[in-house]
Amino acid sequence: MGTAPAWVKAMPVGTWAPASQNRLADVDPAKDPAANPVYPNMPQWTGNNGHACVIECWNDGALATRLGAKGSLLAWGGGHKGYYGNEVYAFDMQTRLWTRLSNPYKTPAFPVTDGWWPDGSPAVPHTYAMVGYHAGTNSLVSMQTERDNAGGIVVPMLVFFDLSAKTWRRGPIAPSHIQYGGWGVYDLSRDTWWMEGGDSGGNFGRYAMNGTGTAGTWTMYPPKFNYLDAMAERDPVHDIIVTTHFERDADMYGIDLTNPGSAPVLLTQGGSPPTRSGRHGWEWSPIRQAFIYWRAGGDVYQVKLAGSNWKTGTWVWERLTAPDNGVIPADPSPGVYNRFRLATYDDAEVAVVVNSTTGPVYAFRLPDGVLVRPDPPGVFGAQ
Repeated sequence: MGTAPAWVKAMPVGTWAPASQNRLADVDPAKDPAANPVYPNMPQWTGNNGHACVIECWNDGALATRLGAKGSLLAWGGGHKGYYGNEVYAFDMQTRLWTRLSNPYKTPAFPVTDGWWPDGSPAVPHTYAMVGYHAGTNSLVSMQTERDNAGGIVVPMLVFFDLSAKTWRRGPIAPSHIQYGGWGVYDLSRDTWWMEGGDSGGNFGRYAMNGTGTAGTWTMYPPKFNYLDAMAERDPVHDIIVTTHFERDADMYGIDLTNPGSAPVLLTQGGSPPTRSGRHGWEWSPIRQAFIYWRAGGDVYQVKLAGSNWKTGTWVWERLTAPDNGVIPADPSPGVYNRFRLATYDDAEVAVVVNSTTGPVYAFRLPDGVLVRPDPPGVFGAQ
């Protein structure tokens, strides 16, 4: 994404700062007479929890490297009667402003056919960690939609919101069940999405992109864990996915992508780890060559392999936070998932996180280093 925005370079390393110039609540479609057909009353898409549910109802986010001059943090969520609105939001890393990229379907009503409203837009579920970004098509990606308004039942399929055309498109439904919750990870080297459902009866699968993704290819494997609030990210150096199960225990596992049907490997941890909990931010840093962990409060950690053998080496925890500068992000409720994202530039790396519709986007400046991209630059429109 080129050089970092000036406001990022001005931040002291290892510290937090409120970054946004407005709030997600400021672009709520219910406040817009052009979007809300019953303005100034509450629209039908409000649901049980209202607009706050975009963030606070077990929902995810992504970082779009090709949206805006310096990238944008995306937010999309609702689901399970909490909020029926399926609009997409973007926080521009250059202007530091939230905008609404689409409007919700205006009249939520039964039935939803295979996860889609009559206007061709998807019914949003609680997304957990199953939202991502595909740079090749400049699309927000969700790995499931909600089959009906009653909640809890989802359709395992990839749906794409084209950030340029502002239109939705859908891929084929998975051939085997992937239950709601769980995680999804993009694999740049294969132009493939890996995912696992988060509840009993789910499967571990991959979706290989084909053009726009509408004719992609599914391959299914036996389930790995089926943990509802597990988080995962790919380590491109070792070509593995590392999953964390901190909602249940302190374990981390590696999934070998060269042999995806094999059993996951329990990883050895060292250093001084924090008290871990689930639904956390878990990102790969190309500059640190490590995973970055954040759940709540001011502390940010990295987890980095000591040695070269990921199966037998020790993954060492290290605290990255400088002495407290008085800015501590609000505790994300019920969790942050992938709304904690890293924006990596040629000269700096910054984490951004949104915890509520009424608060700021917070930013954390990571220590400087040398940018290393194991995957070929430009592959599938990556950067």
